[in-house]
Amino acid sequence: MISFDLTDFQNLSGLYIDQLTRVDNIYFGSKICTIEQVQFINSLDIKTVIDLKQASETDFDDKSAFQTVKINYVSFPISNFDEVNYDDLKKLKSVFEIMKGPYLIYCMTSNRVGALMALYLCYICGHPKKRAFDFGKRIGMKKERLVEEIKNQLFDRDITNFEALDEFTL
Repeated sequence: MISFDLTDFQNLSGLYIDQLTRVDNIYFGSKICTIEQVQFINSLDIKTVIDLKQASETDFDDKSAFQTVKINYVSFPISNFDEVNYDDLKKLKSVFEIMKGPYLIYCMTSNRVGALMALYLCYICGHPKKRAFDFGKRIGMKKERLVEEIKNQLFDRDITNFEALDEFTL
């Protein structure tokens, strides 16, 4: 899957998960830390979850909980966006192409989810920078420092051949 319909938007926040949005066949959310939340995710017929958290961020064993209900679990830890590069975005693309959807991408607060998706939409899907940036904010990128980093990356750098860059620095 390379792109998805950004107009098919549904806010599901507060039902079982603080921040949860569905766009097309991808859900974007904040932390999962209870079996009840995992059961709710399972009831949405989600087939694959992509966890952006570091293992040390929570005591909850996300991987085991999702495996119990036969949901594919992918650990895609991001702690600093200055470590994210183009290859990381291509790896995310390959997860979408290889694993079954619907998908859930989540972290602790949904900030990293929004930031990662803004970059993914622009550099992998080819959406205009403003649309990608606004979408990232809409699905959870709210932390001021991170918003400024992503804004700088998308609008202030002259990237004519992103694929040729060795390092993607925010």
